[in-house]
Amino acid sequence: MDVRQTPKSHGFRRAAVAMAVCAAATAAVLVPAVLTPAAEEVPPSAVSPPPRTAPKPVRPARTPGAGLGPYYRQRIHWTPCAGTLHVQGTDTYRRRFECGTVTVPLDYGHPGNGEIRLAVNRMRTTGPGRRLGSLLLNFGGPGEPVVAVLPDMAGFFTGPAASYDLVGVDPRGTGGSSPVVCGPGVAMTVNIAEPPAQVVADQRAKNATCGTYSGKLLPWVGTPDAARDMDVVRAALGEDKLNYMGFSYGTTLGANYAHQFPTRVGRFVLDSVVDPTHDPEQEALAQTASEQAVLDDFLADCAARGADCPLGGTGQSAADALTALYQDAKAQGGAGEFVQAIRNGLYSRASWPAIRQALAQLEQGDATGIEQLAGGGANGLPAAVAPHRSAPADGPGRSDDPGGAEDPGRFGGSHRPDPPNRSGPADRNRSGPARSDPDPDAVQAGIAMRAISCRDTAARYDADAFTRALPAFLKASPLFGEANATGLLSCAGWPVAGDNTSRQVGAAQAPPMLLVATTDDPATPYDGAAHMARALGNGSTVLTLRGSGHGAYVTPSACVHRNVDAFLLHGVRPAKGTTCS
Repeated sequence: MDVRQTPKSHGFRRAAVAMAVCAAATAAVLVPAVLTPAAEEVPPSAVSPPPRTAPKPVRPARTPGAGLGPYYRQRIHWTPCAGTLHVQGTDTYRRRFECGTVTVPLDYGHPGNGEIRLAVNRMRTTGPGRRLGSLLLNFGGPGEPVVAVLPDMAGFFTGPAASYDLVGVDPRGTGGSSPVVCGPGVAMTVNIAEPPAQVVADQRAKNATCGTYSGKLLPWVGTPDAARDMDVVRAALGEDKLNYMGFSYGTTLGANYAHQFPTRVGRFVLDSVVDPTHDPEQEALAQTASEQAVLDDFLADCAARGADCPLGGTGQSAADALTALYQDAKAQGGAGEFVQAIRNGLYSRASWPAIRQALAQLEQGDATGIEQLAGGGANGLPAAVAPHRSAPADGPGRSDDPGGAEDPGRFGGSHRPDPPNRSGPADRNRSGPARSDPDPDAVQAGIAMRAISCRDTAARYDADAFTRALPAFLKASPLFGEANATGLLSCAGWPVAGDNTSRQVGAAQAPPMLLVATTDDPATPYDGAAHMARALGNGSTVLTLRGSGHGAYVTPSACVHRNVDAFLLHGVRPAKGTTCS
């Protein structure tokens, strides 16, 4: 007689780990001269074969190069966004926002080899007071669009909006800016239940389709080229200096801009800072440890609630119960969904009650709460900083509930806050469910995340590398370790080589910036801000928020708001060592 117990069913649908399912975007077609959004994908016969090697790293481009003059002389034709783009937000914000496009070269070294049209939008300054110019915002990713999210997020930036036009740009390869496509039905999922050799084989097959459909675009979607696009946008806006606020992966983008255009840097705020000294494995491992630290805090808080905690009455019993639920989910093919749900919920303490409720439901065989959390339905913040916290719907004011979340960064972690009221917060290779009815916008964002992430590193990991790395990941976190380590295999067989140029952030000639870091950030570990400040080499200041969450400015901390606004509006940085709570 077989006395082995059958794993308890908790209602999971069969699901793979979606290591790159993020937020929304729109489909596009690659055409020979100009890359523009379209309703259908280009068939394989209509695109150039994918190059097998990457172009040379982009060098600092402090002045426009030969043939770039027309791009720098263009101006944006603004029209009302409503009815032209898929813009989220209240009707009031739709009426305030204007949309347009900016044309940039596909290859800055050879401007005649094709163009990309970038989707942009703006909300004019609300006043009162003197207009200071434009403030470009990026909420992280990579792969996350900004244009569709900014109207929802505008309520978080009422201070800066009094003096700045708020401007969003979908980075190349994302959203409305010639998004990368990989063929019908292809989603960038990674199944952690498979042996690593099979994962590698699966990723090679998926990645090959991206080369078939987007081969001409893939070499040019990296962060250095996206940063060059920002300078063209600056000129098209008529600004002499670029003022910028970037979250999570957006800090990498902003720092890379400063490296290439130090004399064009205005007031830069980098919030939830990605560590430029880390390679993908170091980055994923550091994030895994940070996620576990916040999970430990959640488990202790849960246990202290007694009967209100579905996991048990002590920290250890709660941890054991959570591990058992994870193993059950894994046995039923739902491990990715389970991990992503817990991860999303940890990005903000305000979401911890939702985790407890979802786990209680799961104990009763109902996975609805887990599915909602995995898709971001119970979280909230900016598209890259917070998972799904709704900003104030109309005009001045700030939501009282704390938010702040972000996906796992690329290769197992994510660098961006999540947008309110949309599925999935940004930043790279996130572990989520591969549903039978996937959101096409989320699928495209996952594809773009992978394309940018793989272009931004020379590293390519195989099954042997995974096997070597796994023990350290599991030691860092029994829950998140396996998923994050498996994410390292995402770039196996990527059609074009990558390089590490995006990690070059030295900008000694740029004015000092304001870097903001949260002590218990599960997505971008706190030490990354100090490492970024040293790498920039321009005397930038680090402002600390003592607390938990991803995305300091989108929390209710009056101290953070006051210091960031003082810098953006008056150029006054906080004293060295300033700490908020």
